[in-house]
Amino acid sequence: CGNPTRLDGTFFDAFGKSRSSYKGLTWSCLDSPVVPVEFAPRIAAKYGEESSAYRVRVLGEFPLTDSDSFIPFHYAESAVSRDILPQRDYPKVFGVDVARFGNDETVIAIRQGDEIYKPHILRGKDTMQVAGYVAQLANKEKPVQIYVDVIGIGAGVYDRLNELNYPVVAVNVSEAPATDATKYKRLRDELWGLTRDWLAARRGRIWDNEDGDLVAQLTTPRYKFTSDGKIIIESKDDMKKRGLASPNIADAVNMTLCQPIMEYSKEVDDFWGDLGVGNNEAAFILDPECGY
Repeated sequence: CGNPTRLDGTFFDAFGKSRSSYKGLTWSCLDSPVVPVEFAPRIAAKYGEESSAYRVRVLGEFPLTDSDSFIPFHYAESAVSRDILPQRDYPKVFGVDVARFGNDETVIAIRQGDEIYKPHILRGKDTMQVAGYVAQLANKEKPVQIYVDVIGIGAGVYDRLNELNYPVVAVNVSEAPATDATKYKRLRDELWGLTRDWLAARRGRIWDNEDGDLVAQLTTPRYKFTSDGKIIIESKDDMKKRGLASPNIADAVNMTLCQPIMEYSKEVDDFWGDLGVGNNEAAFILDPECGY
């Protein structure tokens, strides 16, 4: 008994080349009396009925071939339940993907070492409200870096946090790659590549909700090669044209990998200690009325 999350191994072979030695049974959520009736339509609306997320979580079938998505489904799925060593000795970092349009979500991803925690998701917040929320969260979690996507209105969030002297870093994902311009077209593509490599190394653990939104967002975008052989990841706009949800959570997680954890130029305790902040104190006095 198992979930069809990967395209190799004994379980996969039991439904393929070794099926004569096994009796394979597939149970779809559509036939299950214990699965909420709204589950399958919800996953279909988010990621499409042709996606690996729908095939695995709803139909009980194996994911599409690895060539259909940049990150193979089992890379991300296995990271949800992986046991890793405690990461408490590592500093935390934030990745902030700011909503561009009314229906989009602003996502704040938190990474500590090789562990991705539950994201904070904001809806219907303006620039100053987002900046205020990130500031309050930073006062609590004390990250050593806050990476903010500054394309569009994200620049306003960066400016406000920078004005308040938080450890904020502007990330323009449309710029050239930071380390490998021969392999990736833009920084955004390189960040997706860093996440793929991190998951492929089987060293991290990620938090996901009952719908599996992070796993689905990580494994749904397609990719292609430019004429000069560089990788380019499917854009949010192109995904929306396919009727799919914007991968805001995945993009926020990707930004936390902007810099390897061992290469931080500042130790988190030193940074917050220089501000005279104890474990339970706020770094900055925020306006109690507006939150910033």
